[in-house]
Amino acid sequence: MVIGRPQSKTLEDYMRKIKLLFICLSAICGANVSAQVVLVPEQKIEWLDLQQNRTNSSVVGDLCESLVISNNFPLPFFAFRASSPKGEKFTEPFLSNVSTSEISASYFDNDQLQQIEEDFRVEVESVQSDEKHSQVVTVFPFRKTNGKIERLVSFEVQGATSFQETKKNYYTYADHSVLSSGDIYKIAIAKDGVYKIDRSFLESLGISVSGLDPNTINIYGNGGSLLPEKNFVDKADDLVKNAIHIQGESDGVFNSSDYILFYGKGPDTWTLAQDDGIGRKRWFHTKHYYSDSAYYFIKINDTAPLRISTENNTSSANSTSDSFQDFLYVETDQYSPAKSGREFYGDLYDAVLSGSYSFSFPNVKTSLPASMDFNAIARTIGGSSVFNATIQGQVNSVSIGNVTDSPTSQVARAGRINTSFQPTNGNFNVSVSFNKGNADAKGWLDYICVNATQNLKMQGTQMRFRDTTSVGFGNITEFQISEQSYAVNEIWDITNFTSPTRMNLSTSGTLTTWTTSTEKLKEFVAFASSFYTPTAIGKVENQDIHSWASTDLIIISSPVLFPVAEEIATIHKAQGQSVQVVTPIQIFNEFSSGNPDVMAFRQLIKMQYDRANGGKRAPKNLLILGDGDYSRNKGLANHEGTNVLIFESNNSLSPTSSYVSDDYFVMVSPLEVGNSTGVLDCGIGRIPAGSLEEAYGYLGKIKSYLANNTSSTGGAYCLGDIQDSPYGNWRNIVTFVADDQDGSGGAFEQVHLNSADALSKIVKTNHPEYDISKIYMDAFKQISTPGGERYIDGEKAIQQRIQSGSLLLTYIGHGGEKGWAHERILDLPTIEGFTNKYRLPVFLTATCELARYDDPEFKTAGERLVMNANGGAIAMLTTTRIVFSGENYEMDLAFFEHALHSEGAAVKTLGELNMLTKNGVSIGNDSKPNFSLLGDPALTMVYPKLNVQTTHINNIELASFTDTLKALDEVDFKGKVSDGSGNILSNFNGFIYPTVFDKESKVITLNNDQNGEEGQFQEFYTYNKIIYRGKASVTNGEFSFKFIVPFDINYTVDSARVSYYTVSGNQDGHGYCNSFMIGSLNPNAQLNTVGPKISLYLNDSTFVSGGSTNTTPIILAKLQDENGINTVGNGVGHNLTAIIDGNSSKPVVLNDYYESDMDTYTSGEVRYPLSTLSLGKHTLTVKAWDVFNNSNEETIDFMVAEDSKVALSHLLNYPNPFTTHTNFIYEHNQACQQLDARVQIFTVSGKLVKTIESSFYATGFRGQDIPWDGKDDFGNAIGKGTYIYKLELRNEKGQRAESFQKLVILK
Repeated sequence: MVIGRPQSKTLEDYMRKIKLLFICLSAICGANVSAQVVLVPEQKIEWLDLQQNRTNSSVVGDLCESLVISNNFPLPFFAFRASSPKGEKFTEPFLSNVSTSEISASYFDNDQLQQIEEDFRVEVESVQSDEKHSQVVTVFPFRKTNGKIERLVSFEVQGATSFQETKKNYYTYADHSVLSSGDIYKIAIAKDGVYKIDRSFLESLGISVSGLDPNTINIYGNGGSLLPEKNFVDKADDLVKNAIHIQGESDGVFNSSDYILFYGKGPDTWTLAQDDGIGRKRWFHTKHYYSDSAYYFIKINDTAPLRISTENNTSSANSTSDSFQDFLYVETDQYSPAKSGREFYGDLYDAVLSGSYSFSFPNVKTSLPASMDFNAIARTIGGSSVFNATIQGQVNSVSIGNVTDSPTSQVARAGRINTSFQPTNGNFNVSVSFNKGNADAKGWLDYICVNATQNLKMQGTQMRFRDTTSVGFGNITEFQISEQSYAVNEIWDITNFTSPTRMNLSTSGTLTTWTTSTEKLKEFVAFASSFYTPTAIGKVENQDIHSWASTDLIIISSPVLFPVAEEIATIHKAQGQSVQVVTPIQIFNEFSSGNPDVMAFRQLIKMQYDRANGGKRAPKNLLILGDGDYSRNKGLANHEGTNVLIFESNNSLSPTSSYVSDDYFVMVSPLEVGNSTGVLDCGIGRIPAGSLEEAYGYLGKIKSYLANNTSSTGGAYCLGDIQDSPYGNWRNIVTFVADDQDGSGGAFEQVHLNSADALSKIVKTNHPEYDISKIYMDAFKQISTPGGERYIDGEKAIQQRIQSGSLLLTYIGHGGEKGWAHERILDLPTIEGFTNKYRLPVFLTATCELARYDDPEFKTAGERLVMNANGGAIAMLTTTRIVFSGENYEMDLAFFEHALHSEGAAVKTLGELNMLTKNGVSIGNDSKPNFSLLGDPALTMVYPKLNVQTTHINNIELASFTDTLKALDEVDFKGKVSDGSGNILSNFNGFIYPTVFDKESKVITLNNDQNGEEGQFQEFYTYNKIIYRGKASVTNGEFSFKFIVPFDINYTVDSARVSYYTVSGNQDGHGYCNSFMIGSLNPNAQLNTVGPKISLYLNDSTFVSGGSTNTTPIILAKLQDENGINTVGNGVGHNLTAIIDGNSSKPVVLNDYYESDMDTYTSGEVRYPLSTLSLGKHTLTVKAWDVFNNSNEETIDFMVAEDSKVALSHLLNYPNPFTTHTNFIYEHNQACQQLDARVQIFTVSGKLVKTIESSFYATGFRGQDIPWDGKDDFGNAIGKGTYIYKLELRNEKGQRAESFQKLVILK
């Protein structure tokens, strides 16, 4: 996370300070309801006219102080905020009282020019950033008209209110897809042109041509261009039937000489843009970001054949055309310097500093100017580099400024040359050279685009052309094309490329003419008798996404991971959700004509949204199952593995403004445009599985998270560590982890702790039933190590909290792809070692690029937390790019407004929380698209739902209890489990886990990173002194428990706290009480001097001193004392501690891990997981104190064996010698898995006389006893004497170990 963007108090102040996405010019008060209202009163724009060298980038944003410069939209615009009376919505906005002036095109760059439309545009969008209903009014102040660009000088915005009958921007969709029935075959094309399909091609697709009637063949497809990203732009629904020509179809038989001709539109697009100064417009290209091909679908045995018709134009021409505007480009996608964004760059200029690119216009008109658009980028630290582009002797240069090595600096800067020149011939050679600003500078070519006017002469076997000068009102143009090497066979009008029209040609010698209306620009293709050939893809299985009914959850899964997607769907269907599972290619087939396109995903969600009119039956969540890869986001083949298409920003050079986001897919309201900064209309989340194994691993976590309670006491254990039941008081804990002030931000770095503590106070106020765990790094001692500064105890606290479980865990601080903080308080090995599969937190992490899941070269910490099959997180709302502290805090605030369940409110899914969070931040928050939900969005957090209330203390009703609980008092609490109305649940029989805390403790941080500044010591308050933690039975909804208040409490009288977690089967609940006082000492208490009794084990109670364990054993200490165990931790040296190998300088404090036994305070146990121990012999000493401060200790020896290998120890049989019965007893190191044991008994000569086999689940390290009656395999008693036996043990992986011993039989 980057420090430096503080949270502002108001939306306007916030946006003014950060100078980012929107600037509020004014706050408009609500007007009276009327047929038409003024949304924005008259605005007069003061424009500045600047002198600008057009070899540099655009400066249009500098022409007016109030223009908004967005990283996500190339054109500057104006933004206003309007609040509507009584929450009405404004609709149908329009500009009135408009005055304009002309502006030179030189102020704009290429991207901006392409975005300018033919009229000014105004949009209104609802926002949810405050309690009032408010609107953002956006005005785009530029338009193109009559070959000029105009800007607004003054205007006002009017609109209708929601009370009026207004047209809804919801579209209608086909009930069924073209692909829902019939035999359909997919083909691909690489470029625009006329394609031929003959009999042999059809047969190569697997089509039986014999008996096929050509009159039943249709071709469907929408061309290969990118779908428009603006929702309000009309798009083809499903697949469009194309007009085609079939030679020889009249006889109803597809003969060997028959063939199909169709016009195919390739993946790249050309757009008319800037006036070139002589009344002609330039053409600019757009390469398809996601595909190098376009796809079409052949449907056989279809109905209603559509064929190309011939135009019959009898009108006389009033103009002629014998030339056309042609264009060529060079652009290759090779490099992504920022590893982010959709733009890739071509040739690298580093070791090689020059290049040459050729363009051929053989029939160029040398009398008219041509143009070149040259774009490149350069990375120069501490200087400027220069690109030179020379075309036909004209030298053009652009200087590209420096970048820095700051992590927030752009990785490179762009430079552009846009120039005109007078051609001397048709061979345009562009010579490029790069002058480095320093030795380390690098440059990359983006593209070169050349426009020229050519005489209309036939070139090659096919030629596309258009003439912008032919367009005019009432124009009827005679086009004249001359033949050269190839004769013109036909000419089609391909203006509507899905329905070409054959021109009625007249030929005289080598001149071919035709006449047609040109009030609008027409495009044609002329061809001889040679055609392009498509590529066969294959038969398409019938599908019908268009037939889907309203769906709660849509799962887009990679084909490889589809089995897991279906299992996830089954889980959510069992919860009552309607679910559909689909692959990306199926979506592409119906929504983007088979071509990969992010807009296809959005169109699917939009179809469901529009059909529900944006209401309750609209989709609630979209789950994407599959990884992302910025470098393999293009091509259909990249969607056949585990990757699923991702949306990358247009900005591809800035670490702070370039992003990856799935939010784009669910922004489906009518006014959304092509970015991920708008309003989410349903929940969205991604499971970034890179393999089927990973996907199944996450599926296992979903199942464990939602599993039934398998423990009759609320918690079943293996080794006292692996809790097989997902229920437990971890569900009642909300954790906040804060980074320290490491010096990079000075005193301002208190923001980490301050932000975390402010959020904790919100939880404390709004949801006091939850226990809050605070792990703030500056409250721990910082240690200097050879690897840098570390917080050893802080690291352990984080690890133990995650292992023990927490409903929700929030981290605020620095971080990166490898973990949290400069001190590495959470690193990759730790993440991969988590085994908390049944106690999985939801993470909210406000730190930089923790989960950059679209980088294929590195699996980030965030991805590993989610995809660790054995533990980590169930889901994370986390960051994928660099973020800033102020914006992060706003995200955190919005999240906690909805995150924790409130009584009576509908439980929100994780996807809905993501949606509400992002819709709740200000429209200027640039961190918004940098947060992604990794995990299943259809899950809900496992909130305890029942209420627990304290009713009596010491048999006095709580409302009347005024006594103070004193040290050494025996205290009796009673309470009940109730519903939301406070009614006791008389059928609730289960268990309750009370935790009684001493008063809140004030903690003062250590100011570990002083930096010579005063005032960096911080303080916070927390409940961290546990007086009593126990377990009691609940009968008919009522419970009671007793304990003795320890001698070591803080004697100051103040309010204390008891929190509860209760469980019965699959029902659980929680509650708290803080309306009682505690403090001082009971002077009449009867003292004793006997310390606790300690029974000490490792892993389970079958352990005996000297036995073997794995490398991470569990301390299991059973404690008994008639007065209870002291776990307060206030007294010096009175902690419950463990000492390893006699190292008393590093005691392990076990206070928080002690829990009393059922319905008693006199006994209980500690379960504590030790960190990885070295192999070999060790000792363990546990020391405990009772509440009267009497102590005792117990020590055991143990041997650590390597986990990865099966090990056996202490093999024996008892009794030995024996007569008719003995048991084989042994220890191993393979706990918590299924084991197979086999005992074989041999005579001393080696003859096998008996084999005994046993299979069991090992809950500890003591093997299951194997009995033997002294008989052989035939049931006969064997003779007395000495025998040899072998025990072989095998684990789930097939690993084995064996050991030999001898026994004696007496007769």
